[in-house]
Amino acid sequence: MKNIKIHFQQRGGMLCLLTVIILLPSLQLRAQGYWEEVAQLPSARILSSVESVDNLIYVMGGLSSPGQAITEVYSFNPATLTLQVRNPIPKALGASATAVLNGKIYLFGGVSYSAGVASKSSYVYDPATDQWTTLMDMPVALGYAVAEAINGKIYLIGGIVSGGGGVYNLTQEYDPQSNSWNTKLAMPTARGYMCSAVLDDHIYVLGGALPSPITSLDAVEIYDPTNDHWTIGSNLPTPRLGGGAGVLGETIYIAGGAYTDLPSPDLDDTDGYIQGVWQSFANLPFAMHGHAITAFEDNLYSFGGSASGVGVNAILKFHVADVGTDNLLGNNGLSVFPNPANEQINFVFENVSNGRLSVWCSDGSVISTINLHNEQQYELSVTGLPSGVYFWKWAGENDEGTASGKVMVLR
Repeated sequence: MKNIKIHFQQRGGMLCLLTVIILLPSLQLRAQGYWEEVAQLPSARILSSVESVDNLIYVMGGLSSPGQAITEVYSFNPATLTLQVRNPIPKALGASATAVLNGKIYLFGGVSYSAGVASKSSYVYDPATDQWTTLMDMPVALGYAVAEAINGKIYLIGGIVSGGGGVYNLTQEYDPQSNSWNTKLAMPTARGYMCSAVLDDHIYVLGGALPSPITSLDAVEIYDPTNDHWTIGSNLPTPRLGGGAGVLGETIYIAGGAYTDLPSPDLDDTDGYIQGVWQSFANLPFAMHGHAITAFEDNLYSFGGSASGVGVNAILKFHVADVGTDNLLGNNGLSVFPNPANEQINFVFENVSNGRLSVWCSDGSVISTINLHNEQQYELSVTGLPSGVYFWKWAGENDEGTASGKVMVLR
């Protein structure tokens, strides 16, 4: 292993210090996008429900740090990063299932505490009037279920039996026009504490848990409401309960959760489901479960959660667009990751390559120009650089072509 340290003078208030470590050949997957904390909830909470309507995201209920259900409702403005108090839920509930239909938020069931008494209650919230209305009770009391709206109906799926003694595989259809429930084809795997997403008018149910003993699942099952039919999707890369999911474009993202077979079960993974294949994206800032995720415009937002048994009040934002790119250098694929970085940036080629790598600051000052020979992976230390965007360019030898991009350093 070679370790080259390069010291630079300070320019424009920016100290450019770079360490290049050349490693033995080793291929890794690039992590795309990045998470950042953008705001905080008034207090830590787990198992809240979140939905976006128009220009706001609504954070509803959940369990406080002592594990008791709360009624609090807030609207979060992603443009101003501010919270506003809204009318509370009529009943204190956590682990409720929610869905948006015609600009209104429907909330079903939930629990009074983490493994407590489940509720049959159903409500609808109108953001325009800031009012809650009580609906017909659900057929059974449950919490930790998922709900999604498609074609004017809402589908409530799975859930945990009151008191945590079992799980449901029920698929229940709610008709807002008649305020009535119908039973549909049961989900193949009974479970609760999963997450869900809608893509192409199909409901994807991701992961979840079995109780007694608590077991994390990697099951992905897909419901077609039009034909009342279930199919099996590609399993999650890691089993998890209590993850959060959202859809951006044609990709389903799932982040965090807990894998009960690990000594430290909380996960920080972010994975994307793209045309039936799971791919890795940038990790959460910390491992956690029980957070709530929703998509808003071109980003995902995460609210609350539990990290190693400690309640979280962070509001996180996932920027899915890679600051850099997966550049091709002739026939020699080049991956640059992680992005953003806080310790090092990896340059990995599919095969060994030769050429010149240049890196410079946003003000145009050059950080480094270095020739690299017959190497496959390079680690560039950025521990001495301030937060910001940095640019790089690779010019290969022997007609390998060029590649360029940018990466973000975050502290």
